[in-house]
Amino acid sequence: MNYEKIFEQFGRLNEFLNRKDSEILQKHGLTQRQFEYLLLISTTENCTVSFLSELLKIKKPTVTLAINELTNNGLVSRIQAKEDKRFFTLKITRKGKNLIRKIKEEQRKALNEIFSNFSQKDLKQLSWILHKFLTESEITG
Repeated sequence: MNYEKIFEQFGRLNEFLNRKDSEILQKHGLTQRQFEYLLLISTTENCTVSFLSELLKIKKPTVTLAINELTNNGLVSRIQAKEDKRFFTLKITRKGKNLIRKIKEEQRKALNEIFSNFSQKDLKQLSWILHKFLTESEITG
């Protein structure tokens, strides 16, 4: 079995999907990292810059710069804590929620287009193979 060929194909698929995703995000003036921040903020209660920094293993000043940009664009707001005025939590704004919804819809359309030439049988087989690969490689844990 030629594992190198499979590895190369996974790499090409990953590059292709990342390129498609980047095109969608660029249309909306976002990077993949900024979109990741938006998703995390939208799903994390009491989200903070420190939390994002620790979770993503990125320095706090770098996260702060990105959050400042998202705030300036009206996608995220900072909520000052009542008990400690130095402490802020991050909240996604209505504009941010709408943008996430719009981007996810465009991502779904892109995936539908990508897989439009696959039969249901092909898709089930691909899903089974990917699941098996991820499960047996302990990637899904």
